[in-house]
Amino acid sequence: MVSRERSLICRVRRHTTLSSGFCHIRFGVVQRKKGYTALARFAYQTNTYVNDGGRRADYGKYRGDHDGGLILLPHGASAEFADMGNFFMAASSRDVRVDAQCGRTADFALPREVPRELLRPVAAFALADFAAQGMAARLDIEYPVASDEDHNPHCHAWLAQRILEPDGFGQKRPEWDRLFWRDQARYARALVAGRLTLACALLGVAGYVDPRRNEERGLPQPENRIPSKFWRMYDRGVYVPGIEKLKDTRRQDKAAKVVGRSDVGEKPHSGTVTVRNAVSKRNPPSDEVRQARINFVVPLAEENGIEVRGSEENRPEIVLTTREGSLVVFDGEALSFGGIAGAARARLVVELARALDWPAIIVEADSQSTDEIIMAGVVLDVTAINTCASENALKLIKKRFGHLLADTVRPLDQLSVVDELLAAYVPSAKNEPVDTPSVWTQSSEPAPAPEMHEALEPLIEEESRWQYDVPWQDDPDDAAHAEFDDEAEPVSDPNFDDDEEPEPDPGDA
Repeated sequence: MVSRERSLICRVRRHTTLSSGFCHIRFGVVQRKKGYTALARFAYQTNTYVNDGGRRADYGKYRGDHDGGLILLPHGASAEFADMGNFFMAASSRDVRVDAQCGRTADFALPREVPRELLRPVAAFALADFAAQGMAARLDIEYPVASDEDHNPHCHAWLAQRILEPDGFGQKRPEWDRLFWRDQARYARALVAGRLTLACALLGVAGYVDPRRNEERGLPQPENRIPSKFWRMYDRGVYVPGIEKLKDTRRQDKAAKVVGRSDVGEKPHSGTVTVRNAVSKRNPPSDEVRQARINFVVPLAEENGIEVRGSEENRPEIVLTTREGSLVVFDGEALSFGGIAGAARARLVVELARALDWPAIIVEADSQSTDEIIMAGVVLDVTAINTCASENALKLIKKRFGHLLADTVRPLDQLSVVDELLAAYVPSAKNEPVDTPSVWTQSSEPAPAPEMHEALEPLIEEESRWQYDVPWQDDPDDAAHAEFDDEAEPVSDPNFDDDEEPEPDPGDA
């Protein structure tokens, strides 16, 4: 029976494909001193006409690419702001100084694997964490044709910098800005990428979003970017040799950017599973930083029944032992262990990642361990962004936890737009127990681990059995004094070009 199940899984893997981790995530600020207002941003997102007294622009010719939008309101906000007119009026009339900031912008690509009807729910889930913190948001989806003749689904969003009160927007919240400044915006990029990847898993879609630099992912350098003026010339029918050559190259390379799951699974594996923070660092942490992180983990682990002992290696490192006897090594930068992850070790890894405030994780492991870790991280909102689970695991995630996507967005979506779109795709919360005992039937751990669905069942009732007051941060003072740098994190995928988007930036109008 076991061999038959494994044969079925292997057969499924050969016919399952992975995306290339395509990623484009960019944040910005609406600044009046640059001639940009909240009203102009809303016109840009909804492809309409704007005349805010200082500028006029008409984005109506791109209206055919607009695929709908919705408003996310924080908990306790008045329902009247769910109306687009009221929301736009409140947002555009609050900041009137010539040097005012009128909100924050977020533009990001959406995985092509997601069905068109579910693009709004996926984008809403990606921004739900910001809205839950108090940032009212308006998001809009566009679905134009890309240069490789496939579609280029992406989201444009406006995020408030002020608290939404019963009579409109009130005081600003500086801590929201620090969230985007943290690690030169890499933390926020990893957070959005993780939410997009998790949304795909909850829908049973084999897609992921990897925001790391190309060199970290082992990809070639990004292609040269073509200036906006040449794209506008091309849109007017002018022949531009560079663009024609670029489009031919993209069409030829399109097939090579789809990687078979079997190819991923057959890559040589060292036998050691490694899990690290998805927020990339240009330099490795110092021994002092490693030791500080270890000191943070030790009391947390002991309070939750995890045995902790020092390592025999001559470096900062501890060995954690679960109640089932599973070992996990933490060196202040990554979590690692030998063999294959079972439910116990996978749960320990994602709980530590959550406690250390990792917005997403990089998992370097065999396919079985990857599935276990992704499954364990679903209810803790921690997922891998460099790969996705197998088809069998995705089916199980959708069946058991698919309702979490709607449950997360529902309190923020007062018009129930997401509920209506998800009705035909996501099962209700009342599901029959899964008859499959686990994604995999064997484990190499010293002691038998509980079945996957049984291990995760208590976590549905309470987010985590771990107790911690303040999540770990390397240096909060650095985050408070950091400066936002748009160029700090290059675009991870060479195929996404801002100039391909169907509408010009309002600053170009």
